[in-house]
Amino acid sequence: MLIALQRLVFIAWFRFRESFLGMGGAYHPNKVFRKFRGRDPCADAILWSLGLKPMTVVEEKSDAEKPDRKDIAESNRVVN
Repeated sequence: MLIALQRLVFIAWFRFRESFLGMGGAYHPNKVFRKFRGRDPCADAILWSLGLKPMTVVEEKSDAEKPDRKDIAESNRVVN
């Protein structure tokens, strides 16, 4: 279990290093966030934590609506 947790931490650190630290200020912050998280930035979490917005439950998409892994990889690719 500890090894699995260490692996997850390493993967998260690697993604952080490759996106935020690696891209630095060369790209728009939204693009860097999208590369790290795989989604667009959203202010809902900070608004919820400050008590300014009620927490909403997001329904998970069905398999037919989910993007293909290949599509996700293509959208995360950074063009220099």
